[in-house]
Amino acid sequence: MKIRSKFLEEILFNYISKAFLMGVGFILIPLVIRYLGSEKYGIWVTVMTLISWAQISDFGIGNGLRNKITENYANKNIENLKKYVSTAYITLTGISVLIFFLGILIFYILNFQNVFNTNISEAEIKVCLIITLFSFSVNFILGLSKNIANAIHKSYLVGFSQVFYSILLIIMILLLFKIQVKEKLISISLIYFISTTIANIVLSIKIFQEKYFQPKLINFDKNLVGEILGVGIKFFIIQVSLLILFSTDSIIITKFLGPQQVTKYSLIEKIFSTIVNLYSILLVGLWSKVSKIEAQGKLKSINKLMLKFKLTLIPVFLVTLVIFIFFNRIIFIWTKENLYYEFYIRFVFFIYTMLMVWSGISLNIVNGLGKLKLQMWLYIIAAIFNIPLSIYFIKYLNLGIMGVKLATLICLLPIGILIPYQVKKILNN
Repeated sequence: MKIRSKFLEEILFNYISKAFLMGVGFILIPLVIRYLGSEKYGIWVTVMTLISWAQISDFGIGNGLRNKITENYANKNIENLKKYVSTAYITLTGISVLIFFLGILIFYILNFQNVFNTNISEAEIKVCLIITLFSFSVNFILGLSKNIANAIHKSYLVGFSQVFYSILLIIMILLLFKIQVKEKLISISLIYFISTTIANIVLSIKIFQEKYFQPKLINFDKNLVGEILGVGIKFFIIQVSLLILFSTDSIIITKFLGPQQVTKYSLIEKIFSTIVNLYSILLVGLWSKVSKIEAQGKLKSINKLMLKFKLTLIPVFLVTLVIFIFFNRIIFIWTKENLYYEFYIRFVFFIYTMLMVWSGISLNIVNGLGKLKLQMWLYIIAAIFNIPLSIYFIKYLNLGIMGVKLATLICLLPIGILIPYQVKKILNN
């Protein structure tokens, strides 16, 4: 009863913080578009993919650490906790430094006016990218605190840190309107870096109040690197595949359709992804809960838990359907722009959204069970085909921005079919 109550409290806290974030997000996008202008905003959305990498990609170390913390925290094995946490932080720091210097080298080789298909100053774009890369490197490490919070069923702390981040961000963007700066891409990258870093530092300080979560060199154990990466490497391959799937859309659109089309794409993506994000709050504690249930040898109880989650898909479907039908009116109320999205574009996003929420239940269960092999290979295949399929749909079928999302939908369809089947097979054995 206590576990169930804690699980529900966690979901409630996450919904409160997420609701706030959604509100801020819908205010923030028109503000940033107004500050940067359509072309620079299109480039910024593309650059922002690098920042998103810092939030979800840590070479699988964060997710490998998460499973180990859940196991050892439940058993109150403090010495192991200290070793796993310190080993993860120190390993990730080394990787982060290497990525930063490799990134700088690549940035100075590439011509970004050609990459972004724009006449905006090469120097402005490169400085913006260097700041963003530094932000990525720093928050690559600090972001481990989120994995720890999720592992010990304190994901509400992650939500609160994101609320704090969004408040800082919106205040600083409003201040930018008071300052006349020519290189606006540099200004916007600086404030995103400052906001993200401060929020992650605050979360880390909160997590480190429990001293066994404080990373120390003395607790580093090189023998645990392989153990963390054993599961972590599979998570990492999945993460890289996800980056290719979800972070290359704006790059492809910029290259083949121009930065202005990125703006149009990002608006419809923002609205439909809101449904996925809201639903993911329900799933946030499922992963760790499944890990705990497996440790207790009660796999059959996961069936009842899964059924409850599947029932929640009914209201999600109805809400998504309403957004699909009235989307053009919603976009006008939000942006005050006369943008028109054709039926087939909205329909592809509608189907894609439902696929994501449906798959999310089974994916969190197999993640909690550590059964990652099938998922890993399906994501690898999806990542391999996603970019060429997107380009084919744009260049040869003239499907525009719809072609990019349609390619992702097709590539992810096998996951929506095979992973639920895998869960059913595991639980019925």
